Amino acid sequence: MSLWQRFFRETRAEIVPTLLGFFITWLFVTCWFFMNLQFARLAYRRDVVDHMAFVAGDVARKTYCAGGQSLQAARDAASGAIEALRSTSVGAGDSCKLHVQTSDDTAGAELVNAAANPAAASLDVMVECTFVCSVPVAAQVLCKRGRTMIEARRNVTALGCDGAARP
Repeated sequence: MSLWQRFFRETRAEIVPTLLGFFITWLFVTCWFFMNLQFARLAYRRDVVDHMAFVAGDVARKTYCAGGQSLQAARDAASGAIEALRSTSVGAGDSCKLHVQTSDDTAGAELVNAAANPAAASLDVMVECTFVCSVPVAAQVLCKRGRTMIEARRNVTALGCDGAARP
């Protein structure tokens, strides 16, 4: 078949299968892109919430005993410490809550011997954030009712709550 015969060949009957294949392929590729975009946003937000919990736990641990074993002082200091992270990563419609409470958990018992340091206080720090999923298609598949909740918990041990000087 010559070049001119291939050029003027009748191909109108092939247009429907061709366009259908094109449409299905690009529909799949577009959905795949949106899913990956939503996954990337959720991974970033998970890392930010985890980092907020680490920072809040560290600050609460350091200020609990210094504030006279006051949970409110530890909560206020931790909240102030994570405010910069909260303001840069939490958008409109998103919310974050910080919870600081004492616990009887001995998760840090391997690191801190309670008999050697009776002034050790165990604190549970939890950061709970709710984010709006705004990516089309992926929000309906990956999120419940267009929102997702990410929480991070840390158990920290505050030392020196007896007021005695440590070497």
